[in-house]
Amino acid sequence: MDYEQSLALALQPLDISEEAASTSIASKIAEVDGLFTFPAVAAAVTELFEDDNYDMKKVAAVINRDPAMASKILRVANSAAFSRGDSSDISLEKAVIKLGRSNVTEALYSVATMGLFPNVSGYALDVRDHSASCGAICRQLASDLDPEHIEGAFLCGLMHDIGKLLLIASKELIYFNAESSVLSLPESSIPLERLELGYDHGVLTGQVLWKWNIPSPVPQVVALHHLPVSSFKDSEFAKLISIVRVASVIDRQLMYSFTGLSDLISKLVKSDDGKLISLDESYLEEHWTKFLELRTEALMVFK
Repeated sequence: MDYEQSLALALQPLDISEEAASTSIASKIAEVDGLFTFPAVAAAVTELFEDDNYDMKKVAAVINRDPAMASKILRVANSAAFSRGDSSDISLEKAVIKLGRSNVTEALYSVATMGLFPNVSGYALDVRDHSASCGAICRQLASDLDPEHIEGAFLCGLMHDIGKLLLIASKELIYFNAESSVLSLPESSIPLERLELGYDHGVLTGQVLWKWNIPSPVPQVVALHHLPVSSFKDSEFAKLISIVRVASVIDRQLMYSFTGLSDLISKLVKSDDGKLISLDESYLEEHWTKFLELRTEALMVFK
């Protein structure tokens, strides 16, 4: 499924035409483009990776042009989500060689994206923290439950709610007028967004990521992550979309403790997403402490 097909599918639940939604989204993207500039280093590294004979030493040299970004990429590389227990201090050059192209791309884009929102507070800070945590939890879930799609899982989780941060930065009133108890619920902002804007933050995020040349499957997964499972179950990215949704629920529970843990685990396992990725109660119980550790570390890495 290419991005245009994903966008058309994502717009189906809306009460306005695809053309009207696309026009509205394009207008918002033009607005946020004036607020944010994606780091030149990210574009330069992406260009290097377009050559199949890329040189990791050159990649490291380009990243090192931005010392702050280089430092944060090292922190991501040494995090539990990527190091898998080997978090020894190494140089950036050794780190990028060890990580490989796909993981370097994920680390680079995650640092660049989170760097666009450095001094947020209130609900925006909750969204930013939720995004960072979901990236780490998604990668863990993908590694354990859908290894075929581990590449991109971290970015899908980290970027799935970036549209909310873009909307907040552009002073969309729906987030400033809504009650905090409503905004803390995973699906709560969707009806508000569709009513006021004509699209939801998932669709906006997908469009922005596509415009930023974020590699597939991230824009597709993000654009579709608020549709019912029945809408995307035949997509090649279906399991990854469900992983993002499960990670989001897990992180919301870690943040707010909405309900008893045993009740939440039972609901997740019985949900359409849980069934799609063959989730079971014992796995969640055994990994819950791990999810909390991943969240704590992600917030430190991207603080």
